[in-house]
Amino acid sequence: MNVCAVLVTYGERYQYFEKVIDRLLEIDVFRIIIIENGVGSESLKKLNKLANISNINVHFLGNNKGSAYGFYEGIRLAISTDSDYLWLLDDDNLPEYDALDYLKKYYKFICNKFKFRNRDLCLLSYRNDRELYKLSVQKGIPDLMLGYNNSFLGFHLFKRKNSNNVIGRKDIKFGKVLVAPYGGMFFHKELINKIGFPRKDFFLYADDHEFSYRINFGGSIFLILDSKIDDLEKSFHLRNMSTKFRTRFHKTDSFDAIYYSVRNNVYFESKFVKSKLIYSINKYLYLIMIFILLSNDQKWLRKYKNVLKGVIDSKKLV
Repeated sequence: MNVCAVLVTYGERYQYFEKVIDRLLEIDVFRIIIIENGVGSESLKKLNKLANISNINVHFLGNNKGSAYGFYEGIRLAISTDSDYLWLLDDDNLPEYDALDYLKKYYKFICNKFKFRNRDLCLLSYRNDRELYKLSVQKGIPDLMLGYNNSFLGFHLFKRKNSNNVIGRKDIKFGKVLVAPYGGMFFHKELINKIGFPRKDFFLYADDHEFSYRINFGGSIFLILDSKIDDLEKSFHLRNMSTKFRTRFHKTDSFDAIYYSVRNNVYFESKFVKSKLIYSINKYLYLIMIFILLSNDQKWLRKYKNVLKGVIDSKKLV
């Protein structure tokens, strides 16, 4: 199984991607494609050196065009190579030494057991800080990452169900999930002929969920718990907060991050709304709550305007 690893990097993150590339060169990766998505001067020097390695292809975008565009380009280049399988990674995703071996093993096993065609199957490595994915498999709830029915950006006044009451199987090794982050996705390039590429207009946030969810139309995503990846840096929405009166919008001063996170997630979750009334109640309560909680932030007004703009613009996506 010839595997092409696709990695997207940006900013000054060479301290992360150097470790990841070193690890990929140590394990059985046939080819590596690195997408330069607007890096700093030090990272650029490192990438120019890596470009001299025979099985590494560095593609320079020149400026940050977002994760959606970066992985679009990476996947496009990868499927044109002589590699049959793609392994998508963030620039801080450090695979354990046997992570790829487990993916290959389970890919063959699942194909044989469930009679999947290459175009219908995607595996996902387990990232240690994504505990919800593990719980989803152990409890047999593939849609656990999608939250409660009719929730708005994860907020729901009335819970759909209490998954904590579901007894999980601690011995389970793999299971279905409905969505996946880019980092850890493993699939045959024939899959792209079926589901298409990431949507470049998403720019960043939820573009991976929108992309991966398409697999479920006739196919499946399986999380492989033995294929482990360590995240060297946590995403801003995963970092622990010091107080319950702080929101995920306190964690960043990037107005683009706030805008695209809200716009894309609202668009994506709108596909699963079963009660417009309950969804609307959750939406307006959430917006009132965020208005109050953000008021202790120095940039609260501009942040809140980007939240509202994201909600409004979500209706413009088609």
